[in-house]
Amino acid sequence: MSDNNNDSDSGSTDTQRERNKADRMFATEFNESNTEFKMPEDIESDGERATKYYLTPTGVGVHRVLMMGTLMEVAQVNDNPTTYRAKIRDPTGVFFVYAGKYNPETVTVLENLEPDGDREELNANEMEHVMVMGNPNSYTTERGQTYVSVDPEFLLVSDASTRDRWTAEAAKLTLERVVAYEDGDAPFDAEADQQYEFDVGILRDDVEPVAEEFISPGDDAAEAEPAPI
Repeated sequence: MSDNNNDSDSGSTDTQRERNKADRMFATEFNESNTEFKMPEDIESDGERATKYYLTPTGVGVHRVLMMGTLMEVAQVNDNPTTYRAKIRDPTGVFFVYAGKYNPETVTVLENLEPDGDREELNANEMEHVMVMGNPNSYTTERGQTYVSVDPEFLLVSDASTRDRWTAEAAKLTLERVVAYEDGDAPFDAEADQQYEFDVGILRDDVEPVAEEFISPGDDAAEAEPAPI
């Protein structure tokens, strides 16, 4: 009996780990993923503490994302508690990270990255490439506009070669999600159809040139390092 219970617990843990993995995602897809939901089985077992997911327009539910890009701006948006907003650009667009009292390590990193506003004037050698892992978070204005940002578990400065490897892997995985959605094989394709008017072809158009640039023919895009997930 004990062996069977251990097998069952291990399977449950593996399933939870798989569902809560960090999905590599570009800004184009991430910024459209503004609908949150919870799994019925999680609600049944955990109630209000059930894990929250965001529905992507490619029909996938993501709990945690791994994103990377060039840091374009650091701005302090609140004094008490100290809160920073980081503007990060990847090959498809811009995404934002907000770090405050619940993200002290990220606040420290951003404080050391010259939070002096817009960094557009910096040259390539002065730019920092940053990797971010965290949870999607959304905010809806009084006008009904919803904005998505990353609530970071960590933000670290990386290098151009790591960014390139991450970009190749993210392009590969994104195009796989697009194909699965178009073939009707995405986990939540029906829900995405109902919720979003976003044309997934736009995502394909954004990512295919990235794949052509960063993935060499015959290469199996290597995972970016470090990726402590």
